[in-house]
Amino acid sequence: MMCWSKVDRESGDTILVICSLDPLNVQWGNTALDMPELGLDWNDRFRVVDRVTGAEYDWGQFNPVKLDPHEQPAHLFTLHKY
Repeated sequence: MMCWSKVDRESGDTILVICSLDPLNVQWGNTALDMPELGLDWNDRFRVVDRVTGAEYDWGQFNPVKLDPHEQPAHLFTLHKY
């Protein structure tokens, strides 16, 4: 799995992308986000919205992720601070 982010420093808009590099198997992993790079404190919670499925999650620094190449090989999240 790969995880990366992009932050627009002027607007504060942030996206997180998580994708699987395995085209055949379901992959489970955990994120370990660099919270200050996202403009957050280490213990902050935030909401992510998957722009592909519309699913919403409450996240923090560490988060479990499941990617299935046959159903959803990637997440494209927008980050929303509480």
